[in-house]
Amino acid sequence: MKGVVVPFVVFLSILTLCGSTLAAAPTALVLHDGLTETFAISLVNLLGHFREYEARTSPLNSTEYNEIISSEAVFVLMAYDSPPPGPQVREALEKRTGLTVFAGEHRWMGSSPSIMVCDRVSYRGNSFWIEGYAVRKKDNLFGETVVAMSQSGQDVPFIERNGNCWMIHGIPMFEVPAWIMADVLHDILGISHAQKRTAMLRLEDINPSYSGERLKKLRDCIEYLYSEGVPFSLAVFPVFINARGEPRALLITDNPPLMELLQRAEKMGGTVIMHGTSHQYHQVSGEGSEFWDVETDGPIPDEKAYFHERMRYGLWLFREAGLHPKLFEAPHYNMPLSLQKELSNYFGTIAGSLMITDESYTVSQDFPYIIHWSWAGLTVLPEQLGYIATDAESMSIVTILERLDILTAIMRDPFACFFYHPYVAGDLYLRELIPQIRDRGYVFVDVSQYGGDPLVEVFEADHIWPLAYSRVPLSRYLPLIIGLGGAVVLGMVYFRQKKKKKKEMFRE
Repeated sequence: MKGVVVPFVVFLSILTLCGSTLAAAPTALVLHDGLTETFAISLVNLLGHFREYEARTSPLNSTEYNEIISSEAVFVLMAYDSPPPGPQVREALEKRTGLTVFAGEHRWMGSSPSIMVCDRVSYRGNSFWIEGYAVRKKDNLFGETVVAMSQSGQDVPFIERNGNCWMIHGIPMFEVPAWIMADVLHDILGISHAQKRTAMLRLEDINPSYSGERLKKLRDCIEYLYSEGVPFSLAVFPVFINARGEPRALLITDNPPLMELLQRAEKMGGTVIMHGTSHQYHQVSGEGSEFWDVETDGPIPDEKAYFHERMRYGLWLFREAGLHPKLFEAPHYNMPLSLQKELSNYFGTIAGSLMITDESYTVSQDFPYIIHWSWAGLTVLPEQLGYIATDAESMSIVTILERLDILTAIMRDPFACFFYHPYVAGDLYLRELIPQIRDRGYVFVDVSQYGGDPLVEVFEADHIWPLAYSRVPLSRYLPLIIGLGGAVVLGMVYFRQKKKKKKEMFRE
C-alpha cells in the first residue's frame, strides 16, 4: 500500500474543508481516471436533468488546478485499480470549499480489497432487490450513511455524506442503484424540483407496410387515446425494406391511407417521432438498428456520411407525406456518442435510452427523469418501462406496472414511458393499462413541447434503394406528352374540318 494510500490526516483535511457553503457558479466538473470515463458520461447525462448546472467531463490528472478549485461542483470518479490522483489534483481537492463528490472505489481514500456483492438497497422507506451490486468495504468511516445496501442482512454504505462532501460507493450506472443516485442528486446539488409524475406513450414502429387490419388497429389506438384525452406519440420510419439480398423500398408516400391517418393523428394531438429512416442495416426493416452494426457490434463504415444521407432522405419523405416530426428515436436505441453529436444538427430532442460509448451497443443508459442537456447536447425523453410483447401481453402489463411502482417509489419527479405496437391488439391493452397508470398519479403529456421542427432546411433527396414502385420523373416524359397532346389537337381540328366539308357537300 506504500505510495498508494493518502495519509489519513490528508483525508480528514478534505472532509473538514468540504463543510463550507456552496457558492453560486455554473459548472459541474466530472473528473475521471480513464477507466471510469463511461461512468462519467452517464453521470453528465444525469446532471443534465438540472438546468442550473453545466456539466462536463475532464481527465482527472490533466485538469487545471484552478478549474478544480473554482468549479461549484466537482465529482471525482475512480476505479480501484487506478493510481491515486497526482499531487496537484490532491492539493486542489484539499483546498476546495465547494461541493465535492467522490464516486467509484477510491483505494487512496481507504477502500479495501474486500468486495461485498449486495442484493438489496433501502431508500425512502422501501427495500428494493438489486442484482449483484459490488461495493468494497472501507477501512474508515466517511460520514453519515444516506443510503445503505445489504447482503444477507449485513449493511454497507452506498451513499454517505460529510458536510459538503459525499461518497457514492461502486459504479451505479444501471437500474435501481442508478435511479437512486439520480434522485439523491437533488439533495447533493441542493435543488428542489416539483414532485410530479409525468408519463409518455409511444405507438411504435409505424411504417409504410401498414395496411388492412394493421391500419385499422392503428386507427383504433389513435381514436381511443384521443377520446380519453391522452396525448400520444407515433414513432414512424418512412421507408420499409422488404427483404435481404435485393432490397426494395416501400415509401410512406406509396401508402396514402397511412399518410392520411397520420396527418389526422397530428391534428388530434399526436406527435410524430422520426424513428430512423428505414430501421435496418442489411436486414428487413424493424430488425436492424440502422445506425449501428449489431452483427459486428461496431460502427457502420463511414458512419457520418451514411448518417447524414439517411437523415436527409428520411426528412424529405416526411415532408412529402405532409408530416411534421418533432423529435428523433434511434432504432433499438442504438446510436453511438459520435452520431448523437451529429443528430444535434437535425433535432434537439431524442426519445429512449442512450448508448454511452462508441465501443458497444450493450452499454446503454436508461433514465428515470427528463434529461434537458445530455453529454451530446440533447434533450432526452426516456423510456424505462418496456413494451407489451406479442404472446405475452398480460405478463407484459404486470411487468410494466411493477417497474412503474419501483420508479414511483424511488423518484420525486419521474418521467415514465412505455411503448406499444398497435398491430398487437389495437386499443385492447391500452384500455387496460392507461387507467392503471393514471390511477398512480401520472399525467400523460404532449411531448411536442420538448421538441421542435427539424433544425435544417429540407430538400428533395436522391433515392437510396431501388423502389418497390418505380418512379420516373414527369419531366422526362414532358416532350412526349406535349407531342401527343399536339397530335390529338391537330387530329380533332382535321376531323372537324372534314366533317364540315362533308355536310356542305350533302347540302349542295
